[in-house]
Amino acid sequence: MRFLQLFCLAGALASALNADTIVYYNISTSSGGADGVDFVGPLYNSFTSGAGSRITSLKLILSGDHTSSGIVDVGLYADNSTEPGELMAVLGRVNDSTLSSAPVVFDIMLTAYPLVTNRTSYWIGLSGTTSAEWSYDDDMSGIGVEGESFSNQTGVYSDDYGPYQMQVTEGGPSIPEPPSGLLIALGAGLLALGWPRAAAGKHR
Repeated sequence: MRFLQLFCLAGALASALNADTIVYYNISTSSGGADGVDFVGPLYNSFTSGAGSRITSLKLILSGDHTSSGIVDVGLYADNSTEPGELMAVLGRVNDSTLSSAPVVFDIMLTAYPLVTNRTSYWIGLSGTTSAEWSYDDDMSGIGVEGESFSNQTGVYSDDYGPYQMQVTEGGPSIPEPPSGLLIALGAGLLALGWPRAAAGKHR
């Protein structure tokens, strides 16, 4: 019985350490328009980490010309005194050929899963020679939208004036590597508690 209880505890702990959390979300509201990445970009929108873990998913509402050969680069940027700072990681790329004239939610195929610090501001940025446009809305009710900012060539603005539409999800352990050491330790504990008792019972 104790073996089963500890096994369940190990599984629950591993699940808790790897739970996903949406820290920014405004993609379900109606778009108020779109800005061209190549026209007024680079384009950025800030978010604040809520779990201090890794970025595991990113969704953006994009549109563009599918006949274009352009590419839009999607990156994670540090915050530099409430404006976009240095590039921290390239998160992925979107080929213009996959875009359409109507705005569509794109689930970015991540090429990196950068670790972010709890309660720290970051920026999602779009750049490149591309026909891509990033949609924005006028709704502040989404998760993590209030208090954030967006930026383009014309300046940095409060999200009150129309944030770009995205969903940022964090998950996994809050340390660089999966908690394999913890699970190994738990496994050793299970063996220490379970197997000696079973062996002792066989010799009685």
